[in-house]
This record gives sequence, structure tokens and C-alpha cells, in this order.
Amino acid sequence: MKTAKRAVQLLYLACIFLLCVSCATTAQDAAEPPFTLKQVGPNVWAAISNPKSKAPAGANTGFVIGDDGVAVIDTSASVDADGNFGTEPAKQLLATIRTLTKLPVRFVINTHYHLDHVGANAVFVEAGAIVLAHRNVRSWIHSENLRLFGKDIKPPQKAFIEALLPPTVTYDHRWICTLALERFAYEASPDTRAVTQWC
Repeated sequence: MKTAKRAVQLLYLACIFLLCVSCATTAQDAAEPPFTLKQVGPNVWAAISNPKSKAPAGANTGFVIGDDGVAVIDTSASVDADGNFGTEPAKQLLATIRTLTKLPVRFVINTHYHLDHVGANAVFVEAGAIVLAHRNVRSWIHSENLRLFGKDIKPPQKAFIEALLPPTVTYDHRWICTLALERFAYEASPDTRAVTQWC
């Protein structure tokens, strides 16, 4: 009888130990953000995809805080272990921006149409931003991303791509934005698949 009671106690302690280890591991995994934030200049930040995260940001993004608003460069989507897309990195980026400034996010600038650069436009549009990109991004955001996945695309992936928000404002060759004292110039590359940025 004492042996059975002792075995139950040991089993109980083992279960508590495993539960504690499991919780600690989950807490460690949850502690890995989808990006690391690095200040690269006065009021200029880079959000660098964190490969240690369970759902890293799909691409490096960034933002500039001006005197009257914020400009975000690219909006990445994450991909989980099952190949499903999500916008959690962009939501966390928006929350991070909110900790640094109360100014509104006025612009999102898509450098090109790839999913990992346009995948979370909706997050910032819902926060009041205008999405700017070369005119080809508007026409390629759905068709070219679907083409890149080909016939093996899974239904949830296809639905995610079909729901992507295209840019609200486009340009053909060159676009200049002044966000208070910060000035950005964008110019289409020769094949118009990406843009070059300079200040």
C-alpha cells in the first residue's frame, strides 16, 4: 500500500515537473519576437526578421518617424509550420511604433509586389495609412503572387493572396514624399519590379 502511494506521489511530482518544463519552454518560444528592432538613424528604424521566432517576419521592414507622422516601408507576412500566412509581425510592428510615438502611421511604401513585402498592408490601412507603390504593384499583387505559388497552392494560401490590399496611391516613374523634415524619393527600377529609395 505504501509502495502504491509512493508511486502515485512520484508520478504526481513527475507530471508537475513536466508541466513546469512545458510552460517554461512555451514561455521561451513566446519570448522570441518575429523581428528585432534596430535604430539605424535618427527616427529611422529597421525591423529585422528573427529566424529564431516560430513565426518570423517574412522580410525585413522599417519605419521613419517624422514630425507629423510615420512612414512604414514594406509590410511582411509570416508563415507558420503548416505553410499558413499571418499578419502577426505587422500587428506587433504597429504596436512597437505606438510605443515610440503617438503620431499616426500616414504611409506604407511597398517596394515591390512580393508577398513578404505587401502581406500585411491591411493592418496599416485599418490604422489609417495610405499605401504607396509603383503602379505595377497594384496589378501584380494578386496575379504574380498566385503565379509564384503555381498549381500546388493550398486553398488558405490562395485566399490570403486574393485578399491582399493593393496600394491606394501609385506612381509611374518617380515619387517624392516629405514627412515633415524627412524626405523620401522612390524611383522605379528599369524593369519596374522594384524601387530604389534614397533620402
